[in-house]
Amino acid sequence: MASIWLVLWIYINAMIKVIQASSCAKIHTPASMVLAGSPVSVSCSIENDCPLTKGKDFRVAWKIDNHFVPSNLSYQESSRTYGVIIPSLPDAGAFIACAVCEEENCQIVNGVIVKVGNPPSVPKNLRCSLNLTFPSRFLCQWDPGQEMSNLPTNHTLHIFGAMSENVRYVIPPGVHFYSIPRESYSLFSEMEINVTAVNVFGNATSETLKLIPLETAMFDPPEIKRIEADVLGCLNYSWSLAKSQKWLMTPFTVELRLKTVNNQLNKELVFTFFKQNKINVCGLSHGTNYSTTMRVKYTSLSKWSEWSDLKIATTLMKTPTGSLDTWLKVYDQTAQLYWKPSEKFSANGWNLSYTVESKESKKALCVTRENHCFFNLTKWVKKVYLRATNAMGSSDHTKVPVYRKRGLGSVSNFSVHPQSETSVLVAWGRPASPHVTGYVLEWRPLCETPAALLSFTLMDKNNSSTIVTGLRPYKPYEISIYPKYVDRIGRPLTLMVYSSQTDGIEMVLFVIPACIGLSLLIIIAVFACVGKNERVKMCLWPIIPDPANSSIKRWTDTDSLQGMPHFKEDMEPVLVYMSHFSLLDLAENEPFKSDYVKENQWSHDIDSHDESHPSFQTCVRYDTEHDKDSIPYATVVFGGPYQNHSSSRPAYVRSESTQPLLGADDPGSPPPYENVSPSGSVSQVQHFTTFPQKSTESEENEELWDEFPMLKSLEISDNVHI
Repeated sequence: MASIWLVLWIYINAMIKVIQASSCAKIHTPASMVLAGSPVSVSCSIENDCPLTKGKDFRVAWKIDNHFVPSNLSYQESSRTYGVIIPSLPDAGAFIACAVCEEENCQIVNGVIVKVGNPPSVPKNLRCSLNLTFPSRFLCQWDPGQEMSNLPTNHTLHIFGAMSENVRYVIPPGVHFYSIPRESYSLFSEMEINVTAVNVFGNATSETLKLIPLETAMFDPPEIKRIEADVLGCLNYSWSLAKSQKWLMTPFTVELRLKTVNNQLNKELVFTFFKQNKINVCGLSHGTNYSTTMRVKYTSLSKWSEWSDLKIATTLMKTPTGSLDTWLKVYDQTAQLYWKPSEKFSANGWNLSYTVESKESKKALCVTRENHCFFNLTKWVKKVYLRATNAMGSSDHTKVPVYRKRGLGSVSNFSVHPQSETSVLVAWGRPASPHVTGYVLEWRPLCETPAALLSFTLMDKNNSSTIVTGLRPYKPYEISIYPKYVDRIGRPLTLMVYSSQTDGIEMVLFVIPACIGLSLLIIIAVFACVGKNERVKMCLWPIIPDPANSSIKRWTDTDSLQGMPHFKEDMEPVLVYMSHFSLLDLAENEPFKSDYVKENQWSHDIDSHDESHPSFQTCVRYDTEHDKDSIPYATVVFGGPYQNHSSSRPAYVRSESTQPLLGADDPGSPPPYENVSPSGSVSQVQHFTTFPQKSTESEENEELWDEFPMLKSLEISDNVHI
């Protein structure tokens, strides 16, 4: 509680000092805003009843933004009035304070904020444009330059030589555009415009802009109304301005852009006219489709409008003119003729067809719409004739001589160099013969299906190189050059070339990441196999135990019975390990009981017999020390003599033997047991079964052995003497 009162007392004491200080002096400056770089004078009058000065020896100091002013800038005007002259203030202005000091303890008694300003910047980039959309709008804009937030600046727009001598429009602060009213300008008269910026420190005027308002207008795209083809090679156009500007009745500069369509000559034509409404364009190809677009402007100083919508028109047709470039290749009686338009050929229409004729045979060899034709020639034909035909007629015949003689020399130093992805430079040397009249260069792609037809070009005899364009990159081409003589064709030279090949960076960028990825995959697989060695081995090559060769035969009876539960005598013992089996014949009058077979009824010698009992016994002998105590794994009991076919069905008795498996060195041991059953899987044999009542002995034996594959290996046939 005491601390709260202490803080409250300090706060009240501070407030009292502030109140006392604020009533101690009055401060005065001639202007609260001064021009940047100008000196500032401030005076401070100390009141007579100021508690900070009453009865005390004091002095007055000045501060600018909490920094003391040098003492040589201050002065005393009268007994209790003090002044200071500051040469200049920071650009952002400053807080000038008057302080009363007693020794080194100074207390601010009053202060004033003085702002610093500059004359306005000169307005720049004054521009005006006329919008002819009704109602028309004449808008002027400018860039004000740097403006001060604490110093308002007004702009004034001046218009000279318009409808009146001088018009001024005052623009509010912060606005840098103005739409001039329609009554203040004329569309076709020249006028001068400038803008002046004004603040408390001065003004600045922009450069004067001289213009005719209509010259500043950007028109909407014009509209092509109609196109007529009434004269060969000419098109007549009727057009108008956009709907919002149709009221303007004055000539304009018009530009038309024409371009052929439908895969015809790709040439763009530009025409400029200074007319109104109608335009006539001539010098065009006959029977050619042209797409046309146009734009307009008022004078050369104006801006072009956007292009109009496309319109398509067709010039009138006439018969084809000019000749065709041809290349005839003769193989015995077979001829291949290729052609293409020369520089002087004009189709003058569309749907062209071509006819190849022979005057000797007085018949047409072929008629086609393609640019090639294959036909047969008789040996006396020396020339063939080619003509082009459209709906208006046929062109003059192009004479094609038939050259059958060959064998003259070929060109020398034939080479091809890639120029770009779609072109190659072909160069050659002149043949040794001086009778060369020209050259034929032909090329065709090699990897297209179906096989592509060849292309060719004809060259003058003075040429030694040319550039072949229009090739596909990364594709092989076969290029051949033939020298032409007066009456024959020379031997060709042929090269296989690429305009651009794929040679090695791309392949490296593909192969290296692929190899790295494959290596990482192999390493991961190897580590996985090493880490899961046993599991992988069991999955790939599982271990199937062979009971006949198992180490179980070396276990002792004591070891094999450890951990086995004890059973009462009247319970059937649990099967533990397989030892061996024996065969036992019972007398017909002796009933079979479960306790019939006793240990003393079994012989441990395979050659021993009990003559007193009409039964046959056999067992496998072991050479171990436990042989004398061994008990057979199972006993097969027959109700009659073993070889008696009329005996009753056998019964099976389990044994309590713990005898190990048959020894590998026992001559009576069966072959190693394989986990394979003659019929189905071994897992299907899971328990002993009895034979059906009506089954024969052979069927009984067969089914018995099927269920016991190990026993079947010891099967005793009838012809074996026991």
